[in-house]
Amino acid sequence: MLAGQIPLAAVDITSAYPHVAAGRLRALGMGETSALAAAPEIPTIAEEGVPGFRRAGGFIGLFAPAGTPPAVVKKISAEVAEILKTPAVQANVKTLTATVNYEDDATFASNLAARSARWKVVIRTCSR
Repeated sequence: MLAGQIPLAAVDITSAYPHVAAGRLRALGMGETSALAAAPEIPTIAEEGVPGFRRAGGFIGLFAPAGTPPAVVKKISAEVAEILKTPAVQANVKTLTATVNYEDDATFASNLAARSARWKVVIRTCSR
């Protein structure tokens, strides 16, 4: 797109936003359910006229080897929570046009299991 070789692409906001902010790309819409705080000027695709459109959300998670003692997992999880609260990390995350949505180890494991179950259904349905 930047080189003028393709007219349209679906890309992640982290890599596209610096070019949008500089006026080199035009954002047509976000796949989020609501505007992002880091890029409030970009409407959602639903707001642009495609009701119900939303992307499958992404995430970054930390994983430890199976058998890691629960106390070690809890300690790492608590330390990560504190690190994510620091102004420097918050500023860095903002430059990525992302948001911090910390989940403790139990919540993350539960949400990961739910995501896996949903995607199993999608894969089974689409592979028929």
